Parts: sequence; C-alpha cells; structure tokens
Amino acid sequence: METGERAPGSFQKYNRAKDLLANFMKKQYNLDDIEAIAIDSSFVYHLEEFLKYESSFNGKVGIKNNSVVKYIRVYKTACYYCVKMGLLDKNPFMVYDGKLKVTDAVFLTQAELTAIEEKIIFNERLQKLRDIFLFSCYTGYAPVDACNLTQENLFKDGSDDLWILTKRAKTDIKANVPVLPPTLKIINKYEGQQDGLIPKLSNQKMNAYLKEIADICGITKHLTWYVARHTFATTVALANGVRIENLSAMMGHTNIKQTQHYAKVLDVNVKEDMEKLKKRFA
Repeated sequence: METGERAPGSFQKYNRAKDLLANFMKKQYNLDDIEAIAIDSSFVYHLEEFLKYESSFNGKVGIKNNSVVKYIRVYKTACYYCVKMGLLDKNPFMVYDGKLKVTDAVFLTQAELTAIEEKIIFNERLQKLRDIFLFSCYTGYAPVDACNLTQENLFKDGSDDLWILTKRAKTDIKANVPVLPPTLKIINKYEGQQDGLIPKLSNQKMNAYLKEIADICGITKHLTWYVARHTFATTVALANGVRIENLSAMMGHTNIKQTQHYAKVLDVNVKEDMEKLKKRFA
C-alpha cells in the first residue's frame, strides 16, 4: 500500500476477498490453505455458490450477484499472477462466465436536489453532511476524493474561471471539474475552518446520516454516495447539455462505456434532439 499502487478501498476489497476465500476453504474442504495447482472448475463453481448463499458479513448471509462477480475477478487476477510466475499453466477461473447485471442508476431530480439545498437544518452534523453530499452532486467526486481536496487543488484558467484539479483516488486518473456556483458557495462557507476545502466526517456514519437527510427533506429514494455521483452525471451535466465525452473526462473514466453506466438518457435530451431534427426536415 505504501507504494501507492492501490487505493485504500481496493486494498480493503482484496483483504475481504482473502477472508471469504479462507472461510470457503475451511467450510468446503476443511483446509486453511491449498496449492494453486489444485484449483479446478469444481472449486470455482463451489466458491461461487458459497459466496452467493452461505458467506456472511455484518449479519447478512449471501452476497448479491454483482459483488460475487467482482470478488471472482479478484481471484482471477491473482491466478493470472500465478500463471505469470510459472506456478500455473492456465488460469482456473477462466471457466467462470458470471456477468454484472446492469441496473438503472438512481439519481436525484432537479426538484429533489433543490429540496436538499433549500431545507433549513439546525443540526450542525447534518448541515456538514448535507454540504458534503451536495458538493459531490455538483462535482461528481466520491467522498474520499472530495474530502481530500485542499486550496492547492483550486486553479483559475485563462478566462478567470475556477477549476478543481485532482486525480481520483480509486483509479489515479485525472478528474478536473469546473467550480459551479453551488460548489463555490460550499467552499466559501468552510474556508479556513479545516485543512481541506470541505469538512471530513466518519465514513462509518455517513450512510446513516444520509438517511436522516432524506427523511427530513421528504425524499423517498435511498441516498448513497453513488446517488450523488449519478446526480452529477445526469441531472447536473447531461440534462444541461454537457457532452458525454466531456462528462467522462470530468468523472475520471477511462472510456465512455463507464460513463454510460452513470448517465441515464433523459427524455428532455431526446426531445431537444428531435426538435432539431424536425426543424431540419421542415
């Protein structure tokens, strides 16, 4: 981890994958370790079943499909390394054909976003949480990226427009975003009160606080940090005419396909394009 090759979140995922694998081997084979060469197709598919229906974490039994697929990709990556080092002739996880299930991204409408912005909140803890969430909605940054920003990340271009220049912690890819008026309002509110541009809160309690925000603002959607990122992509950017190529760059993606997962095609965009088409045919 000290080399900076993996983000803390990735390291946590690999550690969790290691623990799940150890639990599986103990339950299925009563073993603490197994030679890489002994891993076969049966091992792979029994592991998948264990992850889906028997593994337990934080009191919950079983893991959903997309998380199972991602864990098995971790094991596949490890086995690729074994092949590279000459410990295996072929990767046993190549037989696995599980796929991610694409679900519709949940995002806030402009009315819901405005409701959160305009709600009068007296609790200081919830105020800070609300501001961090809105900051993510207007920049697309995940909390780990947003809370690490400092004054050094602010930059004025030749037109005197303010930008945030940074790289995503998860991918180390450039994710530069212009500072919109709501973003600047939050930056100014907390200027000089901490080392970063915005306050930091404990990750463990953030999701619980988001539920409180949703309740007091009358929002029935399950608020998460992914919702903030989706809101930036869809309601803030695409709905206001930002091209998906530019959105992809701001979100720190390596290709457009990644961005399309976040960016729902809005009816308003379709209508605007069709109006242009009507005029051409007229």
